[in-house]
Parts: sequence; structure tokens; C-alpha cells
Amino acid sequence: QEDLWRRNAMKTLPALLNSSNMLACGEDLGLIPSCVHPVMQELGLIGLRIQRMPHTPGVEFGVPSHYPYMTVCAPSCHDSSTLRAWWEEDEGRRRRFFTNVVG
Repeated sequence: QEDLWRRNAMKTLPALLNSSNMLACGEDLGLIPSCVHPVMQELGLIGLRIQRMPHTPGVEFGVPSHYPYMTVCAPSCHDSSTLRAWWEEDEGRRRRFFTNVVG
């Protein structure tokens, strides 16, 4: 299945990337096939990191300065609450963010 995903990606994505001069960002969050990051790197696609959803197990907040260079960092995405909702609804986590990340 990995090989099928890679073949389809290498067939489809170049056409999409060449159809526009926009900078494309691939969603590489959550459980993804192991071939995703190599394909993205080969095609020059930037990745996505959500600071409140870090890749590292046991870590509450990601550190943007530790993200790969070809990465967009955002405070939220379609799988999480908006920044404002998080700010208003989760005081404990908000305080930990300020204490541990913002300083």
C-alpha cells in the first residue's frame, strides 16, 4: 500500500504543483504512511505543525524553533478548536502554555 500511495502521489502531485505558482502545504499530521515525508521533501512541499498538537509523545506543546525548516506552524487547524476558543475554554492549559512556552 505504501508503494501505491507513493506512485499515485508522484503521478498526481507534480501536475497540481505545476498548475499554480502558489506555495503548497501538505497536511502531514497524525498517522500517515511512512512515505509521506520523503515524497513531500522530494517535491518541495512544506509540512504543517500545530503547536497544540505536537508530534512528540508526552509533549504538551511543540516548539516552533525545533520544527523542520520547510514547515508552517499554526496555532490550530480544522481538527482543533480555534485559538480564541482554546484561550477562553481551557484556562489550565493556557496557563501552562504561557509558563512553559512564552515564559
